[in-house]
Amino acid sequence: MVTVSSDKVQFLLPVKSGTIAEIIGKIFKTKNATIEVQVEIYIEDMYTENRQKAVNALFTFAAIDDSNKPIPIGFKEHFSQLA
Repeated sequence: MVTVSSDKVQFLLPVKSGTIAEIIGKIFKTKNATIEVQVEIYIEDMYTENRQKAVNALFTFAAIDDSNKPIPIGFKEHFSQLA
């Protein structure tokens, strides 16, 4: 897998040193040889229950072979084995 692009990166709040950060990545969309992952970063203050979204981003990755040619990801095969 290689990174094709990072789109729509929104820095909503600063993430200061010492802040607790939770990073959540979710598969947003899959195609034959690419996958889009939505990433959200939430920050929490250690001494309060205040939790806020600090970053929202969308990354696209591609599966390639040794010759840098796109290859199918094959998610259907992996998910059918889990069912």
